[in-house]
Amino acid sequence: MHLEQRFAFTWQRWHASRALVLLPIGLITLITVVDIQTPETVHLGPLLVIAPAITVAFGGAWLTGLIGVLAVAAQVVIAVFHGGLTTANHICSVGRRTDQRRRHDHAARRHHRALSTQHRRRRQ
Repeated sequence: MHLEQRFAFTWQRWHASRALVLLPIGLITLITVVDIQTPETVHLGPLLVIAPAITVAFGGAWLTGLIGVLAVAAQVVIAVFHGGLTTANHICSVGRRTDQRRRHDHAARRHHRALSTQHRRRRQ
């Protein structure tokens, strides 16, 4: 019985975290669509940093990195629709997203290590 309960808990947790992935993907999609629809003078691309920042709370380093890559790709799509990738604003925005993605990946690894250490201490 104990093994079945443990499996059920693990399954529910995995299923819940899978559903949570839709939140940052939805944010990336929403921000991208709204930014493309707004005039070129309005820049909503910096809001894309929210997606990997949220992902750190429930995902590991790989998932956070993947969401960060999606955010950078969305910034590139926005740049293509708003004057091209060669404008100074878009070059800086894409570069900034890449740097922020690296920082979020590092934060996600630290968070994952802390949770692992905490879990090991509880078992002892």
